[in-house]
Amino acid sequence: MEQISPHVYISSDHGACTVGAVRTSEGVVLVDAPNRATGAVRWRAEVKSLGEVRYLINTEHHVDHVFGNHFLPGTIIANRYTKENFYQEGFHGKGSAAGPSRLLDPLGYAKEEDPEGIGLVADYRPREPEIVFRGGLTIWLGDVEIEVFETAGHMPANTVVYVREDRVLFTGDNIFNRVMTWFHECLPREWLKTLDRFKQFEIAVVVPGHGKPGGMEIIDEMRQVVEDAIGRVQSAIGSGMSREEATQRVTFEDLQPVPDRLLHRLPGLQRVFVGRVYDQLQAE
Repeated sequence: MEQISPHVYISSDHGACTVGAVRTSEGVVLVDAPNRATGAVRWRAEVKSLGEVRYLINTEHHVDHVFGNHFLPGTIIANRYTKENFYQEGFHGKGSAAGPSRLLDPLGYAKEEDPEGIGLVADYRPREPEIVFRGGLTIWLGDVEIEVFETAGHMPANTVVYVREDRVLFTGDNIFNRVMTWFHECLPREWLKTLDRFKQFEIAVVVPGHGKPGGMEIIDEMRQVVEDAIGRVQSAIGSGMSREEATQRVTFEDLQPVPDRLLHRLPGLQRVFVGRVYDQLQAE
């Protein structure tokens, strides 16, 4: 656990996504949950030292952000899109990436992602959001004001968390910091608008959905990745490529480092990513 500001602690070592904890005089607010049972149990032990956990905010419904809900305390807060799609993993329809959520197969998920945690999922039960909002809400807890609001980009409705006193922004998966970006449910044009919106905040630290925290520069780096992806697909469309041709010939894999654990899935994922951006640009 790393303290990045007077009230905020984060970890990028307990699973796929970067998780956070906001300590206040009246309890703790968590941001996202580790995707591995072993990581979630370790994170629970670490944040216990900060005080009673009051709330857990899920920034999205993808399994790497919500699987660990089962192991963590606190009332779960999420936007309505997260609640309504809680048991769906990825975009459904043309170019579907993954299908039903692994929340429905915890043992199979643990075998793939966390073999040491197999014994921890014997009594696994998914924990769904209990407080659901549309648009945004504000949590005043003790001496800290936490703004929670929806954005579109990585998906139609990501949740973003802004800790005003500390000027810390949790972007969710609207930012992947130097790790492969997932485009499978994205709205690319809205994504650029969201990144521009982030720069209007007074920010000391940006906490991405994946990767290490940084400064405002990682917003610019993410914007370049999205612009490059859009540009490649636009060029393919402009040259007359069909969707099928584009998904075979265009790739985003060189835009950011790809984790070793995903290399075996890379060709299929890239086809899904390119297909999603292609469909969205054509829909314009």
